[in-house]
Amino acid sequence: MHPRLVELIDFIDRQRPDLERAVAEVPEADRTRAPGAGQWSVAQVLEHLVLIERGLAKRFAGWLAEHRAGGLAAEIDGEPILPRIDTARALDRSRRLRTSAAGEPTGRLSVDDARTALDEARRDLKAALASGDGLALGEVVRPHPGLGPLNMYEWIAFVGTHMARHAAQIREVSVALRAGAALAVILDMDGLMLDTEPISLGAWRAAAADLGYDLDPSTYGRMIGLGHAAALDLLRREFGDACPIDDLASAARQGYEAALDAGGIPHKPGLEPFLRFLDDRRLPRAVATSTAAALARHKLRRAGVLGYFEVVVGGDDVSRGKPDPDIFLLTAERLGLRPDDCLVLEDSEPGLRAAVAAGMRVILVPDRTEPAADARAIAYAVTDSLDTARTVIERLLDEASRRVSR
Repeated sequence: MHPRLVELIDFIDRQRPDLERAVAEVPEADRTRAPGAGQWSVAQVLEHLVLIERGLAKRFAGWLAEHRAGGLAAEIDGEPILPRIDTARALDRSRRLRTSAAGEPTGRLSVDDARTALDEARRDLKAALASGDGLALGEVVRPHPGLGPLNMYEWIAFVGTHMARHAAQIREVSVALRAGAALAVILDMDGLMLDTEPISLGAWRAAAADLGYDLDPSTYGRMIGLGHAAALDLLRREFGDACPIDDLASAARQGYEAALDAGGIPHKPGLEPFLRFLDDRRLPRAVATSTAAALARHKLRRAGVLGYFEVVVGGDDVSRGKPDPDIFLLTAERLGLRPDDCLVLEDSEPGLRAAVAAGMRVILVPDRTEPAADARAIAYAVTDSLDTARTVIERLLDEASRRVSR
């Protein structure tokens, strides 16, 4: 075989091991997952390579047959050809090369099937090239839709750079999938997922009234989101040292739990679709609530949503409650993730400030208290519902995978 064909076939064959290394970097279970809407999975990238090489094998055979019949001269230059070819253009991932309809993957091939089909397409490609052995292939020129006119030597080199280009894409897919997986979502419970604040307010007011005190709703509003100790400190300042705060708290808890057992635990609007969305996107999920952990699990179980969460951390798991960051730092630790890999959803300012202090982004979904301007300023986003919060998370996930293009 002519040295130039040997050189170029060796070049395209050298790209396959790197492609396989890129595939190996993606967990097997994730190789059919696309990192985002309109993007290709690893299996689809491989199928695209099959379609392109299969199509080029047929084109090369046709072009060479046409030029042989036309009396194409023999190749008289034996100098290496690859150094004369600009391979950087096809390798540049910042340059979009749009595929034709014929190169669009169907998504029906598994990774193993695509590998087998790619082997077959490469054999056909080499057979087509063998039919042009010894001919002056630099005289065979055909247009490429994105790169302009290419001679046959450049077309052969393109097969190799095209594979290298998509090996790089697979690595970008791997990064995007890891980025999406690393985005854990930590949720507060009462007021964000469970519509229990009115029940809690009623229980606290009744317990206070039994002891001869009037708990104003605005005072209760300042308790929302605080850790247990901080909430009791607030009540001591409100009612004075003569008030039996521990008795008040105990009676309020008993009344609260009795009301929940009698009437059930209502969801905030959109909760179950939101949790299904997180589950569908395979995002790690945890609860970080000022409620004691055992009671939190009981409430989540009664509400039918405990199974959505891998970790539940309660106020009694830490020595300092919200607005200190301890509960969120512990939650990230139990998830096995860094704080900056976690996104928090909170309905209260103490929870917002605790999560921000932990180094986490926070979507604030206010319940019954409008956040102050300085609280809004430190939130990643402020939304009016879980449905809107879902849109924010979708945008975050899209940003994580935006670098992955065809």
